[in-house]
Amino acid sequence: MELMVTMLIISILSSVLFFAFRTQDDKAIVQKAANQMANDFREIESLAMAAKTVSCPDSSQCNAFGIVLKQNDNFYIIFCDCNGTNNYNSGDKLVRQVELDKAKISALSPSINFSVVFNPPKPTVFINGNSNNEEAVITLALLTNPLIFKIVKINSVGKIEIQ
Repeated sequence: MELMVTMLIISILSSVLFFAFRTQDDKAIVQKAANQMANDFREIESLAMAAKTVSCPDSSQCNAFGIVLKQNDNFYIIFCDCNGTNNYNSGDKLVRQVELDKAKISALSPSINFSVVFNPPKPTVFINGNSNNEEAVITLALLTNPLIFKIVKINSVGKIEIQ
């Protein structure tokens, strides 16, 4: 009888530890995605500040960089704003597509899809084509559990934070 009670206690403790570890692993996945996105924002901000140029499809040069985000996607696109619209469109050059491992963009504000563009030399930050006191709020969630999430914020002066 004592052996059975001991085995029961051990199995209960093991199952509690297993689920606690799983939750921490899920939180780490979303934290990694948020850190990756924040670092990519900082990277394109640095490229714009350095006035780095990229060749566009029409052979012109571009030095304004951005990220385009769409709600419910598990990726985002880094681009060079070749046509100067401060939004992503067909005339822009794709720099790279970034996959979010086991996470997705679950909510966006100010709209369900928008671009954040950094124009040199300051850089000036355009959120959804607007540079006037706007703030972008990006919620990244675990694909399998939307209750596990992180929020990335960027404002019109380029402040990037993770909550």
